[in-house]
Amino acid sequence: MASSRTQAAASLDGIGPAGLGRVSARTGTPVAAALAGGLVATATTLAAFALAGNDNSRYFSVALTLSISLLALANVVMFPALVRLRRTHPARPRAFRVPGGTAGAVAASALATGWSLVALAAALWPGLGTATPDAHLPEGFAGQRLQLELLVLAPLAVVFAAGTVFHLASRRPS
Repeated sequence: MASSRTQAAASLDGIGPAGLGRVSARTGTPVAAALAGGLVATATTLAAFALAGNDNSRYFSVALTLSISLLALANVVMFPALVRLRRTHPARPRAFRVPGGTAGAVAASALATGWSLVALAAALWPGLGTATPDAHLPEGFAGQRLQLELLVLAPLAVVFAAGTVFHLASRRPS
């Protein structure tokens, strides 16, 4: 429900489609966003399971890799926001501070972003930097790197496409 509330709040702020910002007057629930999220999650789960060949270990490998990739990808854009917000909103009260002023913020942001990029690369390419990368493929994908990569990269492309559609449907200027 938290992700539905986040999407509804973003839509109410003009960052997403207005339809997803509707909240039930009776329950306060973001019904449209919750239904949209549920439909996307169900479709993604069914598609991933069907493409994994109804093999639980392959499905789990793809779902875990995709989850890690999405989290790392979110962090790749979130950590640099520290430096930007320090520059654009310096007087804004904060719940915490990174010590060291601007240099400390840049160092913390660069380090965290760098590790997020490493995690993303390792998730998207198991065995990256090793002599035998195919030996590090998840269970059920031995000798099938292309299939694993397609099963992970295709949903990521859909996420990017959905983000682009949401951006274009927003009412807020870029």
